[in-house]
Amino acid sequence: MLGNRGCRWAILTLLAIAATSQNADAKDAPNGSAPAPKTTAAPLTDDVPPFVNARGGSEPLSLAISGLRSGYARIAAGRRMFGVCWNGGVGPYEVTLRDSGGDAVVHETAIDGSELVKSSKPVQFAVGLYRVDVADSAGGHAEGQFTVVEPSSPPRSQPDEVGVGSARTLSRDLTYSYEAYLSVLPLAVGRPGSDADRLTAQLCHQPQ
Repeated sequence: MLGNRGCRWAILTLLAIAATSQNADAKDAPNGSAPAPKTTAAPLTDDVPPFVNARGGSEPLSLAISGLRSGYARIAAGRRMFGVCWNGGVGPYEVTLRDSGGDAVVHETAIDGSELVKSSKPVQFAVGLYRVDVADSAGGHAEGQFTVVEPSSPPRSQPDEVGVGSARTLSRDLTYSYEAYLSVLPLAVGRPGSDADRLTAQLCHQPQ
């Protein structure tokens, strides 16, 4: 056990340590004011605000089928149903399809959705280069192109239930992904939930 002298020594030591700590805090405080309370850094989070483009849409306007965006797409010539799909931008939209001579083959305005399908008026596709332009109501544009070739050139699918499987195989090829889309389009129109409808939704990056 500590005697009176030992107890007094221990108490004086503790008081000296406390005084030293207070003096250090006072030096750190500006103009001799009370020391600022200690703070801890806020934890980092993964919450990142969604990208919003300058046009006000949740994502930039772009053609959905990659073969159209890159210009590698090839389709078979002939009288065929035309369709195109896109993502992002601000509706309503305007779609223009031009042939190799620059003439507008298709021109539609005031489109509310993200896909245009010309089911009642097929297009006579001649061999050559075609350009498609999708414009939104805020001045955004998504442009692409595809080349029309002789029907024997691409491994074209037939518009029947067996052809859906063939089109699905074609859809994995960047060059023929748009051909796959056009091939099953007649089967998808008016048949929601069918294999053809699910494939077109997949190619257009739309909910299935």
